[in-house]
Amino acid sequence: MKTIKTSRLQDTTVTGGQTKMNKQNRIAAVEYDQKQKEAKILLKAISSALKKHEKEQSQKIEDWGFVGDLDRVNSQLEDILKSLVPNII
Repeated sequence: MKTIKTSRLQDTTVTGGQTKMNKQNRIAAVEYDQKQKEAKILLKAISSALKKHEKEQSQKIEDWGFVGDLDRVNSQLEDILKSLVPNII
């Protein structure tokens, strides 16, 4: 069994090729799962909001404000994507 220092706060123990997570790693994994769930909820809400926005725009097709809204939203979504997958855009 050998212990690998991965940071000042976390040690990962490797036994026979298997990694055992310590308490700090387990807490990070639980937090990550929670943040992943939150992100999925937000994505569903964004999808619903886009559908509502589209419906509203269809009633006011001459209103350029809707175009501006989506321009800003698209820019923010690109920033989010870049933070998850660098060099994608």
